[in-house]
Amino acid sequence: QSHRLPPDSLAAVFDGHRCFAEIACEGSRRRVIYQGRESLTFNDVPGNLGEPAAKYYPAPGDPFFSKSEGFRQTVLKREDGLFWVTLELEPHAPGPPAHIHTSFAEYFVVAEGTLSVMFQGQKRVVRASETLLVPPGIPHRTFNETGSPVIVRAPLEPEYAMPERFSVFLKQAYGFFDESPANHRPPKALLQMSRFGPEYDVWLASAPIPAQQALYFLIRPAARLLGYRTHYEKYLPLR
Repeated sequence: QSHRLPPDSLAAVFDGHRCFAEIACEGSRRRVIYQGRESLTFNDVPGNLGEPAAKYYPAPGDPFFSKSEGFRQTVLKREDGLFWVTLELEPHAPGPPAHIHTSFAEYFVVAEGTLSVMFQGQKRVVRASETLLVPPGIPHRTFNETGSPVIVRAPLEPEYAMPERFSVFLKQAYGFFDESPANHRPPKALLQMSRFGPEYDVWLASAPIPAQQALYFLIRPAARLLGYRTHYEKYLPLR
């Protein structure tokens, strides 16, 4: 039995030759020839085109970890395109680099311990039962300066939630950056952020956002060609 793929279902940069692929068909492997459309630019190379599939979204109870940041997050709820988490910071957790979200706010409601937040150029200390709101567009960085854990847990109300696509970013970014120390440095970090940044609204605070957007626009085709994606199966949520 044969199946015909539509010409636009795959894209590749051809050198004038036919493209070969091996497929598994009911336990046997067969060599087939796929006559794909010719691509004239690297922008046509596929790299997670479209929305992440449902399996990439953490479900309630799913944990995700960042060894480098000292963070553990557990999804409490997902509903109507939003999600809520419990964030646990290890003692002396350095946290992420200072960053910006242009389209959503973050609430830090401290349940236990003392949270430190770099916010609008100043360090803010948020203690148990206190709340700090970081509006969209404001650079911020969260960390733990103490020798005790910090737990951040917001009420399960819409104003305290974040876009569920950001949960995909957290799981994917934690997996990528924890995989190798080299992933924290250029060129790998820069190439990967050219995919993550625009997709999930995560921008570094160390450079103007328009400059990052322009740079990512220039290097994103090369990043796609090199295999950098907006989401990877190997970093799927633990179930």
